[in-house]
Amino acid sequence: MSEELENDKFKVGDLVTRDGTDIQKVVGKNADDQIEVECIVPPTGGWCQVGEREWNLARRYVHVRDIPIEGKIVPKNALPKPDTE
Repeated sequence: MSEELENDKFKVGDLVTRDGTDIQKVVGKNADDQIEVECIVPPTGGWCQVGEREWNLARRYVHVRDIPIEGKIVPKNALPKPDTE
């Protein structure tokens, strides 16, 4: 029986966020429960810039559609569509 990894909830092309002010696109996954993300909307804290990529622990991220905005969950159709390549 294999243990489910946090990065199993993401697929390449998904839009994710780490702090709710950024948008990252998942561009890779590995067996160490990490995802590679590329910044497409920089965070207000300035810890990354558009186009920068990094590997990080999947548990630090949530899908952008799961972030509450003004007490409501953002409708999935209100978000940019992820690449399907």
